[in-house]
Amino acid sequence: MTGDDTRRSEDLRRLRGAVLAMLPGPDQPPVSTTDLGAALQLTAYERSVRLWPVLDQLAKDGVVERVTRDGVNVRFWRHATTGAPTAQQPPAERT
Repeated sequence: MTGDDTRRSEDLRRLRGAVLAMLPGPDQPPVSTTDLGAALQLTAYERSVRLWPVLDQLAKDGVVERVTRDGVNVRFWRHATTGAPTAQQPPAERT
């Protein structure tokens, strides 16, 4: 692993932790991708190439759930309702 790869990996872990810390619990209203990106001070490009992949992987891991609303293009997110790790205990990183 090169220095750049190590830095990217660390940046990804930090972003993942920040996202998990910001997401509401399963019994709370979800937050939009747009609002998450704004709170994390990400540009539209960074939301596309960094935030979306993190959210998508967290959803695949069962840690968060993606909430859609009819007629609305924006996606909403919150912690999953069952047995998912919390922000303090994220699942093991995939290699």
